[in-house]
Amino acid sequence: AGVAGGGDEEAAARRLQEEQRRTEAEAQAEAARIKVEEAEAARLVALQKAAAEEAAAAEAAVAEANAIAEAEKLKAQEAEEKRVAEENKAREQAEREALAKEKAQEEAWEAQRAAAKKAAAEKAEAARAEAAKAEAEEAARLEAERAEQEAKLQEEKAEAERKLQKAREEEKRREAEAKEKEEEVAAAAAAAAAAKLEQERREQKERESRLEQEMIERREREEREAEEKAEAEREAARREARERERQLQEEKEAEAEAEAERQRTREREDAAAAAIREKEERMQRMARESAEKRAAQQQAEMAAINARRAAAAEEKEGDGPSGGVGGAAFKQGDVVECRHGGGAQYYPGRIARAHPNNTFDIDYDDGDKERNVRQSYIRKLGGDGDGGGDSLREGDSIECRHGGGPHYFPGKIARA
Repeated sequence: AGVAGGGDEEAAARRLQEEQRRTEAEAQAEAARIKVEEAEAARLVALQKAAAEEAAAAEAAVAEANAIAEAEKLKAQEAEEKRVAEENKAREQAEREALAKEKAQEEAWEAQRAAAKKAAAEKAEAARAEAAKAEAEEAARLEAERAEQEAKLQEEKAEAERKLQKAREEEKRREAEAKEKEEEVAAAAAAAAAAKLEQERREQKERESRLEQEMIERREREEREAEEKAEAEREAARREARERERQLQEEKEAEAEAEAERQRTREREDAAAAAIREKEERMQRMARESAEKRAAQQQAEMAAINARRAAAAEEKEGDGPSGGVGGAAFKQGDVVECRHGGGAQYYPGRIARAHPNNTFDIDYDDGDKERNVRQSYIRKLGGDGDGGGDSLREGDSIECRHGGGPHYFPGKIARA
């Protein structure tokens, strides 16, 4: 116990030393962290000064502050690594001491177990000797008892044989008496059985006679019942036949009514189909007539447009060249705005070329190019309307994109 107490005190002292070393290491790490913060603050101050000074002096100060901060960080890391190493070393030392202590305890326990085992072996040996002695004494006692029992058994066997012989003689006498009694009983039983058998024969004949009469009556009754049943079945068959005939008649009538209804339905369907066909033919005629009217109107409008275009071209040729083509409002080199691709947004550019069909090639200011652009997509730079708007007058036949869509439809200028 004293040794164990001394070991505990030493372990406590070592733990206290480890705690002190850990505290010192943490204090060193905290001091290093404070130094790092001070260095970081110095670096910030240096950066603030560098903003007011020349670029070279600022870079030097920053580099110096960074170096100091890096050095302090390295010191802090080294201190932390040292603290961790010391903690690991102390933990390994404590584990080794604990293992040594456990080993010593196991050796002590092993010695105690060996001593106890030895004492148990000695006690077992003494017990085995005592048991062997007791077994020898018990064997001698049992042998004496066995001899005594054998003598008693011999006497009892002889007595039993005498009793058995006597019992056999008594059994033979009883068997003889029983045999005589059995012969008397058998004779009386035979006589009684013969009388009983004769009585049973008479009773059997009476039963057979009654049974035969009952069978005759039962056959007659069954024949009457069979006849009645057959008559009932024939009557049921006749009723069923009449019912089937009635059902067949009703089915025929229902089938005839259904056929008449189907005929009426077919007639109604034929009438409806004829009405539908007549309506479709009427609608087709109306559609053809409407299409023909629209085509004629479009042809007339296109003819008017072509005539107006031809007149405008002739008028332009009569006036002489004016830089435009075919009465166009623009000429090559004009600065314009154009809706690229027919979109809603106008982009600045120049007329690169004017075509006889009142279309133009455009060079946009952003470098893009577009060919064969409609006159309606072009306007003067800074203008409010589409190109060529000044050349259109009220009543002119034109083609217009309805709602700004992609397709043109013929029409007239209602108001300019």
